[in-house]
Amino acid sequence: MTMLRPLTMLTVAWLCVAVFAGCNRRPDTALHPFSWQRLPAVSDVRRIVIIPIDRSGANGRSSQGLDTALADSLRDIAQHVVIEADPKDLPSSLTGAVLSDRIRADDLLALRDHYHADAVMIGRLHHFNGYDPISAGLTLHLVSCMDGSVLWSASGSFDGSRDTVQKDIAAWYRRRQADRGNTVQTWQTVLHTPSLFSRYIGDRLFVTLAEAR
Repeated sequence: MTMLRPLTMLTVAWLCVAVFAGCNRRPDTALHPFSWQRLPAVSDVRRIVIIPIDRSGANGRSSQGLDTALADSLRDIAQHVVIEADPKDLPSSLTGAVLSDRIRADDLLALRDHYHADAVMIGRLHHFNGYDPISAGLTLHLVSCMDGSVLWSASGSFDGSRDTVQKDIAAWYRRRQADRGNTVQTWQTVLHTPSLFSRYIGDRLFVTLAEAR
């Protein structure tokens, strides 16, 4: 079966970017930077299917809400139709754990036709420590349903015990949570609430996708 290997090329491209220009950073890099890259063609994407993230490298139930948090973050950008793939509808080859290494051409086309999608979001959770303070590391890839190219990628490690992450969470919380009228909780709540921590990560990663518009 023909295999699309966009992530192999991505690895080479990513190394080149890191060597010659440093990894791309979001605007508030002084708080907590992470690596990302995107192609201009990502601006043409309208419908995105999110595949359940691969958790083969991270055990525990604390990360179970991560898929929903990522989908909600992506929806809040208000630039795409976001579809959470039902595991029961996925091709059999995508029900295994090796989702972020490669995706078969047949599966990509099947997802495109079934969901009328322009791109598929796949990813791997490297670790998720649900204890206070929470820490997590993950990598996401947005793969074109047209040609299998990686249109956007982001990878980061967020350790709630690090000063940069705590400052970043505080800034995020003030902008996104306090505006909703929550006057009881504080940003420290995020450090021991997996659902909030997952949402923080999603918002931080997807801001670089929003900048493509």
